Amino acid sequence: MVLTPHRIYDNFLDKKIDQHSAYEQLSSIIEESDKEKDRVEAFKFLNNIGVHDQCFLNLLENHLISDNSEDVRIITIEILGQKFLEVSTKIVQWAFINETSNKCLNILYKTLLVQIRSLSNELSNKPLLIADIHRIKETELIIRSEYLNSLSVVELKEILINSYTLSLLKRSFWRLKYKIQNNLIVELDFTFKELTAVPEPIKNLTSLNKLILKYNQIMAIPPWINQLKSLKCLDLSHNSINALRKSLFSLEWLECLFLEYNIITKVPDVIIQLHSLQYLNLKGNPLSFVSKNVYKLPSLKELHLSAVPKSTQYNKHENKDLKIFYDKI
Repeated sequence: MVLTPHRIYDNFLDKKIDQHSAYEQLSSIIEESDKEKDRVEAFKFLNNIGVHDQCFLNLLENHLISDNSEDVRIITIEILGQKFLEVSTKIVQWAFINETSNKCLNILYKTLLVQIRSLSNELSNKPLLIADIHRIKETELIIRSEYLNSLSVVELKEILINSYTLSLLKRSFWRLKYKIQNNLIVELDFTFKELTAVPEPIKNLTSLNKLILKYNQIMAIPPWINQLKSLKCLDLSHNSINALRKSLFSLEWLECLFLEYNIITKVPDVIIQLHSLQYLNLKGNPLSFVSKNVYKLPSLKELHLSAVPKSTQYNKHENKDLKIFYDKI
């Protein structure tokens, strides 16, 4: 009778074999089987039987760095993040630096961020963070030890998060344009990158103040956009966005918003929350309703709209300095 991972696990649950025997049999499948599905399931069941010792850690690390199967590497990353988070930082970082699979890269990236955020802000963690920053080797960053030693643990965490994010984005998008200031990413340009969604790693860049996403096929503004607390300029022009998500209106420091040539039909009343907004471009959209609150935005200096129904136009606006341009679609 052929022993499958499921059968071995069932035998363990039925107490027909002990934990050690189950471990040995499942490990044998991982090392010897040519069936990828069985090897992935064997790892899952190894995790379930509760053996989380050094041998299991070594097995996970060995297959993370050397296994040819993407699915096997993915399950090892997931288990390392779940069960060995504190002790697996170096191997996960090594894998992140050397990995070629985009799917694995994204899971490694998320695991590394969990590891960073799980660290306390005690000074004793500074050497660890500085060593991690040196290993990532982003050439645009100032990584002199004397400079890094002058920073707080919180600042070092942010630099490391930005380092991992930049590394991931550069490897995912060819010739990505970006700008770094004080070791933090402040500008990103994804023009003509064939995006259908805004890349999620961007949400971790709390110092980002300019994000350009024009000329793509983005269909929606992500719900996490309000996490970009420093964002001042957002360009989503020439995409396929059909609605303005509420999270967009939490960007209290946003000064420029480019949304021309999408398929937006309504500008809701909640836009009044963008009290710092100075420039708004909505031309080229099939607008059927524009809230009168648009004309009441206290900082707005320039507004571009396509031809809209007269009922939505509001010429007697309170902001006398506002210049309004109605363009035909």
